[in-house]
Amino acid sequence: MIDAMRKVLADPELRKEIEGGSKEVMAAVKGFEEAVTRSNAALAAGADMVFLEAPQTLAEIEQVPKLVKGPCLLNVVQGGKSPPIDMATAEKFGYALAIVPGLLVRTVLEACDAALKELKDNGRTPETRMKTTVRQYFNRFGADEWDARRTAYRGNAPKKDAAE
Repeated sequence: MIDAMRKVLADPELRKEIEGGSKEVMAAVKGFEEAVTRSNAALAAGADMVFLEAPQTLAEIEQVPKLVKGPCLLNVVQGGKSPPIDMATAEKFGYALAIVPGLLVRTVLEACDAALKELKDNGRTPETRMKTTVRQYFNRFGADEWDARRTAYRGNAPKKDAAE
């Protein structure tokens, strides 16, 4: 395993990107005791950070940064295999990075379901909690920059923006 890791890290182009700060090498491993061993081997071979797949208990989550001799990533998935943990606790345990990959997708889907249900039940679009103008909403997604690009080659034609 260490030989395989060293081969990946020995690639001169990859090493140049890693040393230039444009890439990090992470090693993903499974099975708690084996994962700790493999994580330390990955770090010894040059990995920048390790990720242990789905610790099963809060005690395992707490032990990972204590047993691994380098930076650890924690994957926080609501309803996943690991027990719930807040960001302050993850930081206190010693994790270098905690990610929440499904947070926004789940939140958006729930909001979409609720809005569509209200539309179906009442026949009208629901009020939103976010009180923004159409222009503010479009600008949040870069419309102001795209308007400048979109209209740059129009000549003397009247300018319209994306919110119109």
